Amino acid sequence: MSNMLPFRNLQHFPKYLTCVGEQLLFLVAMLSIATPSARAQRSAEDRTLQTMYFSGLTDSAIAYTQRQIVLTNDTPNLHAKWTQRLMESYGQAALRKTSSADSQRLWRESDQVLHTFQQTRPENPRLPWLFWQQGRCRLLQAQSATAQYLAAPANKQPRDSALALVREILSLMEKLEDDIKERQPIAAREVSGPRTQAPADQLSRLRVDAGLLRCEALLIRASLYPRDSRDRHAAATDAESQAADILGITGRDWSSRSALEVAQAIANLELGRSQEALKILTKIATDSGNRMQPRAASVAIEYLAENSGASRARGLLAVLSGPDLSLARIRIGIAELEGTSDQQRAQKLERLLADAKGVGEQYGGYWRNRAESLLLSAGAQPASSSNSNASLELMLAQVRQLIKAEQQGKAIKKLLEFRDNETALGNASNALKLAQIASASLQEKKDWAAAAEACCKTAIRFKSEKLAPEIHMQSIQCLLEGLKADFGNTDLRQTYETSLIQQLTHWPEAEESEAPRQWLVQWLRGQKKFEELAKVLLDQVFASQKISNAQNTLQSWLAVVLQMSDRIARQKQLDRLSKRLQEGKPAHSITAGVYLLAAELLSHWPQPDRANELDRQLRSLRGSTLDKHDMNLIAACELLRLVQTNSLSAARRKTSDFDASSISEELVAQLYRAMAEAVDETEGAKPSSWCDALGWNSSTPSRLLKQRDPRTQILAHRIRIWLGDKESLASVRELAKNHSRNAAMQLQLAKALAPSNTEESTQIARRLVFGSKPGSELYFQARWLLIRNKIKTGDTPGAHRDAKKLLAAQPFESELWKARFEDVANN
Repeated sequence: MSNMLPFRNLQHFPKYLTCVGEQLLFLVAMLSIATPSARAQRSAEDRTLQTMYFSGLTDSAIAYTQRQIVLTNDTPNLHAKWTQRLMESYGQAALRKTSSADSQRLWRESDQVLHTFQQTRPENPRLPWLFWQQGRCRLLQAQSATAQYLAAPANKQPRDSALALVREILSLMEKLEDDIKERQPIAAREVSGPRTQAPADQLSRLRVDAGLLRCEALLIRASLYPRDSRDRHAAATDAESQAADILGITGRDWSSRSALEVAQAIANLELGRSQEALKILTKIATDSGNRMQPRAASVAIEYLAENSGASRARGLLAVLSGPDLSLARIRIGIAELEGTSDQQRAQKLERLLADAKGVGEQYGGYWRNRAESLLLSAGAQPASSSNSNASLELMLAQVRQLIKAEQQGKAIKKLLEFRDNETALGNASNALKLAQIASASLQEKKDWAAAAEACCKTAIRFKSEKLAPEIHMQSIQCLLEGLKADFGNTDLRQTYETSLIQQLTHWPEAEESEAPRQWLVQWLRGQKKFEELAKVLLDQVFASQKISNAQNTLQSWLAVVLQMSDRIARQKQLDRLSKRLQEGKPAHSITAGVYLLAAELLSHWPQPDRANELDRQLRSLRGSTLDKHDMNLIAACELLRLVQTNSLSAARRKTSDFDASSISEELVAQLYRAMAEAVDETEGAKPSSWCDALGWNSSTPSRLLKQRDPRTQILAHRIRIWLGDKESLASVRELAKNHSRNAAMQLQLAKALAPSNTEESTQIARRLVFGSKPGSELYFQARWLLIRNKIKTGDTPGAHRDAKKLLAAQPFESELWKARFEDVANN
């Protein structure tokens, strides 16, 4: 088995249930998965399967039983027997899997086997044995969960799972016993002729097996409560009582009797009746014809070794073989350490460590962990220079001892010391795992900042390790929990932001970095830290090797850049991307070039001399080998240029090349905003015609209104006006009123009013002119709106005069604005 069960404290014997997983595995394995007659003489098939289980060949066992099920399809009893064996094989496989997901899948497969049989053969007389097998598989699952809990008691989830499974087992066995009671009278009457039920004596034996299974579930329940607690004592008492009741109705020749006696003895050891229990165990251990002999000997040796009976314990070693024998020898060796000198103790411990290593090499990780746990209880220390799993398990065993002693603080301190030692030695795997466990323990105490710190630096120190991004992500989640409790904590907020950036910087391609990328975008955008966010995203683009990651990040980068209200800040980000592209040939440079071009087009209307060059680049990119996402963005840019050049017919033809649904909501909002601003500048065709050409309908503003940005929302209402909804002008007024200090919002209101209320539009534009810096983008936009309003009201001469005055009085850095005003002044 791969699940390590913690050792027992040598000073608190008898506490046998700490090893309940190992004990119950053997006890239940002694129960037959076939008919009662087969329990008396285990079949060759059962022996083969048991050998396969304990050799780690569970996948082969599953395949073998599946073939047998097909071959016995026409033989009902044999088919049921092999179905039961398949359920057992799935359960044994689940126990040995290291992945929780794999184990859960196998438990479900076992249940599905029963479900299929029940659906196809609902009247099969062997169905009760399959119900018993379902309970047995639940017992194996509970054993596995118990092992996980006892190995790390700070994690309560396995304990809760185990208790729930115990309750389910007890319920299943109660239903099974009721079912058997109903079947037995019918079976007793079917002495001759066709049978609809299994023989009555076999049903009686199955009822005993159900009782035994119930006792074992109660023993598991006992082990899940604190020592000396009332609940633990009650569960052990119940197990002992039920075992005694069942023993009272079984004959001496029943094959389940010895298993019941061992179960009763384990319960008695828990209840302090060690003399009576040891007598039973010794009797079974010395009975060469008893299948429970090895188990009884193991338990007896453990008791004797821990209670000054090492020499007597050695007399039982001949009963054992394999890993049981190796563990028993180590137990006795530990007991014989008492009274030896320090030098002798060190030498013996060294030999015992070698024996423990041999157990692991020969039988696997489960047995190695058991042996090392025993040694650690005797004072063996982990080899700090080693990076082996054994060394790690010895460290964790020390921690588990402290946890069981309710010394949580010391346990965490020990974990952090081990983490630091392993980090200094460069033992990446051990350091990361210890950091993760320390963090989990601190989370139990809701010390979120410390929990985050426990694994953050270690993950970055060993950032090339496979486990590193997952562990660093754990630190971010701890910080999130901390912020929920104390959002105003400045230090915590800064640490959270830094950790998000670190996650993206060190592991840009990791699956665990996708959520932090979204969190960082939301976090920095909420604080309007657009420049910092754009820099982080651009760094991630150039660290990405996957085209999909680069495209997703570039979409976020572009949306963030376009949210910057400062034109200089936007241009700075474009220059950064341009410089990175010029420095070399990074991965996905063509894609990055597409987004750079889109950023320039969407940031501002191109200057006359630059417009031709951008059009040429678009045509060049159209001929490149790009995927559909890049081509879609190019199509959007081409569509924008057609609006800017007032090419209505061409835009109508181009619209079908652009799929807005494949672009993020934020980027679509920025793209539509640029197109709407271009529509404002067109002449001839009405805005409604442009809406039709661009494919805008009622769903377009609805999509934009989902954005929280008020500039996007006011744009949505303006599009509704263009689509014929005149009532939306009131929504534009309301938004502008709510953001009265936002000049961009006031400009949108002025533009919306221009067709129907030119006078009010002109008044707003004049206020914007007086309130803005001469030569700024807002200043020119307001001036331009004033001139266009005069033209709309028929005052063309006045518009010419204003344009000439502006050209004479105002220096122009923008050739675009200069050309626009010159066009009015000269025509």
